[in-house]
Amino acid sequence: MTYLISMIGKTTSLTQRASAHLDMVRGIAALAVMVGHIRGLFFLDYRDLASPSPSLVLLYAVTGLGHQAVMVFFAMSGFLIGGSVLTAMKRWTWKRYLVNRLCRLYLVLLPTLVLTAVLDYIAYRQPGGHVYFDLPIASFN
Repeated sequence: MTYLISMIGKTTSLTQRASAHLDMVRGIAALAVMVGHIRGLFFLDYRDLASPSPSLVLLYAVTGLGHQAVMVFFAMSGFLIGGSVLTAMKRWTWKRYLVNRLCRLYLVLLPTLVLTAVLDYIAYRQPGGHVYFDLPIASFN
């Protein structure tokens, strides 16, 4: 359960609905960052477009919120992690905190790195795969 610390030092638990909404905001922010990276990989920069249509202007506006989304994601994560640390201050230790954080991060990071390496290995051996791995991407920002 996630907790809020009020201005007077009282600890109040978030409702399940509020916690779900905070998770949703973090998820939307993470997706906005991902979409911005994908746009940078597959689309031209906006200034390189000859005459963008209104729908294309909207697409670039919506997918250009990556920097703001990073700030929202980190602020929300800091709030949620900081709240849990503050509520556990009586029994808090650096060792417990670091073990919990590293386990939580590496539980996702390590399998993702292995999966990425396997998929890159397979993709590189496909016909034309070396083009994507050995040559620079011309319009990548």
